[in-house]
Amino acid sequence: MDPESHINKNSLSYYANNRGGSITYPSDSGNFLPMSLIVDACCSHGHTWKVPAGNVYDWCMICRLYGRINLPTNTNILACTQNSYVYGQVRFPFVCQQGHICSFIESTTNQGCRTCILQKKIGDNVKIDILRINTSYDKLFRMNCRKQTHDPECTNEECIAIREGSIDSDRAFSADCRNFVPCNRDFYSNAKTNAKSLSLCENDHMYNYGNEIINLMFVLETLLDKRFDYEVGGVTLNVYNPELKMGFIHASDKQAFKVSDSVAKWCSSNDVLFNVIPKDKVTVKTILWYLIEVYMNILPIFTGYDDIETCYQEFKNIIEKKIKSGKRFSNRCVFTINH
Repeated sequence: MDPESHINKNSLSYYANNRGGSITYPSDSGNFLPMSLIVDACCSHGHTWKVPAGNVYDWCMICRLYGRINLPTNTNILACTQNSYVYGQVRFPFVCQQGHICSFIESTTNQGCRTCILQKKIGDNVKIDILRINTSYDKLFRMNCRKQTHDPECTNEECIAIREGSIDSDRAFSADCRNFVPCNRDFYSNAKTNAKSLSLCENDHMYNYGNEIINLMFVLETLLDKRFDYEVGGVTLNVYNPELKMGFIHASDKQAFKVSDSVAKWCSSNDVLFNVIPKDKVTVKTILWYLIEVYMNILPIFTGYDDIETCYQEFKNIIEKKIKSGKRFSNRCVFTINH
């Protein structure tokens, strides 16, 4: 037996017991365990995790986050919403007093709830999704523009006359008209953006969705008719859907790409279909082609086609119609802040 590749079971049990926790070992294990052997650990607060025997001394990651979060400056954070995990997970979901899901790693616990921070910067024109994307930078939020715009189907006689051109006016509607409706367009914004420079939606509100991660999310949501978001309860995945068990990292996200090997292991242990999208696949069309090329005989939506080109043309037409409709993201999170 190589002492560098094994560890004493009694030493691990003593370490866990001193911290009010316990370790459960496989029934067929001896007194000396291989460093890579997976054991079940439990801390004094009831958090449980699966961990290689050689990494038991790292102890409970959730407790370490609690130790940093429960500071006077972070009183709006209440509790971690996850009690069990697999060793290697570094990002965990917490919930603040307003009910927002806050995703933290050990180095960002002093930042507080990003949704609460952004809510203070914007007015009544916007409602914010609780779920975020691209959270490795804690930046991009999916939002819905509620800015009041004139109803394009307004029945006001003067508005109709202006619309039809029978009245010459520098306005799109009557000055006395009060027939307005919410813009109701989805867009993304940075949590650090101040209210004066907040980019709004595509209805002349400086809408901008050039990010390759947003394009990836749009393609997946259009193809599979499911909402994809950043995986706030586990490892760093740029887009993820827990129901479909599909997760992706875009290689352009340097921070996410650095940990792609550990993410792949986490996805494998949790039966999640995982892939890293190449850095040069940034547009909607190149992302679509890549997904078809890789998953032609794997995803049911791509089966039944004789070749990649035929499949690509059909789904490209579907996506182009979705873009022209002006409604790129239709399945917004139902947990929203209503101003």
